[in-house]
Amino acid sequence: LMDWITERFTAEKCAARGLGTGITLYGEGFGAGIQKGGGNYGDEKTFILFDAFYKNIWMPQATVQSLAEAFDIESAPVLNHHTLTSAIALVRNGFDSAFGSFDAEGVVVRPTTELVNQYGERVIAKIKTKDFA
Repeated sequence: LMDWITERFTAEKCAARGLGTGITLYGEGFGAGIQKGGGNYGDEKTFILFDAFYKNIWMPQATVQSLAEAFDIESAPVLNHHTLTSAIALVRNGFDSAFGSFDAEGVVVRPTTELVNQYGERVIAKIKTKDFA
């Protein structure tokens, strides 16, 4: 996985896309051998992009999707716009992953416009399918 990441995220590729060295990409490795059920996502160990932080700003999801396309990597799918209550119901009832006919791990919910709490921490939550098992 580290070789795969090192090949894709070079300083030259960032510069070619107009990004300085100050961008932080958030995601995780996935695929066979990385996590339980990882084979559902394919045989290759790869990386999926969730978020990006640049110049003290969390990038909008449209920008995260564009970054993923520019680097030719997967990005977490944007399912839809939900209220927190409807997102909880979606996960509680179960739904197929965007990657195949198996249960999704859950969803990450965030406001359409980035919000922070009184401590300057962003408002974001992960609702996991296993929490309703």
